[in-house]
Amino acid sequence: MKDKVILFKRSVANEINIFICSNNPVLRFRRRCSVLGKNNKNNFNEIIADRELMVRVSWCYYKEGMTQSQIAEKFKTNRAKIMKILEKALKENIVEIRIKDQNVNLLEIEKTLTNKFNLKDSIVVPVHSSKKDEISRQLGMAASQHINYFLTDGDVLGIGWGETVSHTIKNLSLDHIKDFYIVSLSGGLLPLLSGAEFFSRYSEKFRIIPTPLLMSNTNVVNEMRMEPEVREILNMWDLTNHLLVGIGSMNLNATIIKKGYMKETDFAALKRKGAVGDILGRYFDENGELVDFESNERIISFDIAKLRDQQNVIAVAGGNEKIKPIKAAIKGGLVKTLITDERTALELLNDE
Repeated sequence: MKDKVILFKRSVANEINIFICSNNPVLRFRRRCSVLGKNNKNNFNEIIADRELMVRVSWCYYKEGMTQSQIAEKFKTNRAKIMKILEKALKENIVEIRIKDQNVNLLEIEKTLTNKFNLKDSIVVPVHSSKKDEISRQLGMAASQHINYFLTDGDVLGIGWGETVSHTIKNLSLDHIKDFYIVSLSGGLLPLLSGAEFFSRYSEKFRIIPTPLLMSNTNVVNEMRMEPEVREILNMWDLTNHLLVGIGSMNLNATIIKKGYMKETDFAALKRKGAVGDILGRYFDENGELVDFESNERIISFDIAKLRDQQNVIAVAGGNEKIKPIKAAIKGGLVKTLITDERTALELLNDE
């Protein structure tokens, strides 16, 4: 008799489809389930690997909605053995679970993205807008949820510069932990955090460099670095165990241009040198290598080459103009976890 595939939905979780495969009719499953409990108590350990037993136990659990304890009582055994049978049924593909939900496709994209680019993790957000501000806002919300989940007492979170990072900070909720610090990885962050409820509520936890992102000349940079308040924060960079950064593009609507730190002529010169994007105001090429440019001497920000040595660098960026710089940053080892929107993720996967 050919294998029969039984499809049903468990009543306690309608979004899950369970497929149980066997060459036995459904009625036989039910009849044999009840008989087994009466006649096979002494032989239970001998037949634990039996394929039909796995089908019967799986049927009782997934179709009948019985708990593992109820099944154990029915089969005159203990819950631990029922758990082993159910685990083995999954491993041997007797039971196949398919989740029917709009977010399942996102999970597949995340897995493929992580594997293709050898990332530690990736989070894909279903943003139904092509507007930069909306993409930035929703990515910031997703990034804040991610940080809320993993940040614990004793952690030091380094935060970069940019609108999406500022959206992330504004949406954080860390009432569940008390002992933590948030340290800026560059100057220029204070204006982006103005009006943020989180910033005012946890002001004692922030260590923000009180300088612009770019200075007028190297002498001013050197003087600012010697200021005790600034030097203390720079020393804390070595204590960060999580880093959150944005990825900038070479688009003329980039935040660094809108804030007046760069001019269109600067971007033209950077492009001639092969720049495709920036992290923390430091520009890199298609291989993720730092581009030699005069602004490198006038900036107060974390050295992006050191991102390669960090275990948890979270980059949050999305939008069509960010595809090339995201790919370059990943290639250069500057990113460990990527948080992006669905369209950008698919473009990254389709881009050879």
